[in-house]
Amino acid sequence: MSVLEPHQKLISTVDAAPTSEGVTIGLIGLEEFDEARSVVAGLEAYPSFSDWLDCREGLQIGLSLAGVEAALIRVRLAGFALWCDLTGRSPSLRSLDAFAAFVETLRRAPSAAVVAQIDARQFAAHRGRLAAFDGQRDYDAWSERRRRMRERAVAAGLHVVEQPVQIGKFVEWCACVRESGSEAALDTYAALLLEYLVESGERWGQNRHMTV
Repeated sequence: MSVLEPHQKLISTVDAAPTSEGVTIGLIGLEEFDEARSVVAGLEAYPSFSDWLDCREGLQIGLSLAGVEAALIRVRLAGFALWCDLTGRSPSLRSLDAFAAFVETLRRAPSAAVVAQIDARQFAAHRGRLAAFDGQRDYDAWSERRRRMRERAVAAGLHVVEQPVQIGKFVEWCACVRESGSEAALDTYAALLLEYLVESGERWGQNRHMTV
């Protein structure tokens, strides 16, 4: 994944839904199953990992028999929890499948350039204190700037993904790597965050010996 120059950026949110190639099914691995049962709503209904795996693989087989391509995606709990926090979702089985769809969609997508997404509350809290927002009188002006970037990138045929970020974490990252907190640095941070999230999932069957 890459980061475009500020005048080239595009926002293209990847919606967590069945992919164009089929359906994705999220799977928590054996080594994290016990911990996940207290975190992911609905997972407590499965008394053992074997029961959980049987259900997930059974769903995959059932969909396949119905003519629907279904991919089983093993996800890491830390990455899933972070994604839920960033997107405001509650950690549930439905969200687990949505995160799996998010990961699989990006894995299939062309190499993406990434832009940071922030909300009005974060902008107001850090405006005047963060270089990324210099010259922007308010959140509407910031949003309009990003919208124009999107239009230019669409015209150029670029594929770019919008990644929500927490500005407080970005400020901490800047202090660690001695970044200025510029708009370019914000998008670089978003790209690194997205890369971590995408690497938090893999198709079941890859490195399976590590999880069972």
